[in-house]
Amino acid sequence: MEKAEKKNLFASFKILGILNSYFALCPEDCPISGGEKRFFEVIKRWKKRGLKIEILMTKMGHRTCLKNRIGVSYRVTFSVFDKLGVVGAYFFRTIIGCLAVPKFQKNLVIYSATDILPDIIPSVVAKFFNRNSKMICIIFHLVPHYSERTGPRLRNMVSYYAQMVSFEFIKMFADLVFVDNAILKKELIRDRSFSRFPNDKIVVSSLGIDKEYIDKISPSQGLTYDGFFLGRLHVSKGVFDLIEIWNLVVKENEKAKLAFCGTATEEMMNRLKAKITDYNLEDNISFLGFL
Repeated sequence: MEKAEKKNLFASFKILGILNSYFALCPEDCPISGGEKRFFEVIKRWKKRGLKIEILMTKMGHRTCLKNRIGVSYRVTFSVFDKLGVVGAYFFRTIIGCLAVPKFQKNLVIYSATDILPDIIPSVVAKFFNRNSKMICIIFHLVPHYSERTGPRLRNMVSYYAQMVSFEFIKMFADLVFVDNAILKKELIRDRSFSRFPNDKIVVSSLGIDKEYIDKISPSQGLTYDGFFLGRLHVSKGVFDLIEIWNLVVKENEKAKLAFCGTATEEMMNRLKAKITDYNLEDNISFLGFL
């Protein structure tokens, strides 16, 4: 296909990004996870290709988009229910998101930032109301069965079954599913009944880094660390496993330093510090907070 034909083909589509599930523990800092980072980078690249793009989100997500200079059109819903916490906010966001999606458009590509229900259900509704539309979903990980997770059992059950419901919608309505590694694709097919979903429509698209940007940064002359964790501090990220691993490292090198960079709930931070105390690693592990 010639470049001119490709350009005309791209120009015929409009992207509807769904970022309805974005929920920041520290909204004043507008932190983003790897999932949001990927979403923003993809949107920026589509924008460079001349695509018309609109993102549906709450005010919390809109503030984050502006801070990250996404520079597209926005369809912003109200966030009054965010005071109810994540579960309550997600319930009402799902309903509001379904009402806020554009309707009766042609050649709409619906791009869901996550597999979380506040993103997936509005995506399904958007596909239903827009002729010739396509639905693209991103899956980053499988929520373990609640019997295999630490933490409040009820919350773990809600997370597990919410993802199971989300996967059923994806299998019924998605035209394309992106995963970031081949292992996850195999797990979806084997453990989550995606064997009935066309396997060629589950595409492995690895995450990347902006090497040019990183190369421009001068090395820090401040503190240095032997290990560094970057991300949300949560059990699903392996933070408790890392403390146990670092205990083994310190047995080999008693001066080894590890830094945690990221946000955590007060409960999670207390649990992490208690485990660090149990291993006598107070001098070997530091918390840098959100940077």
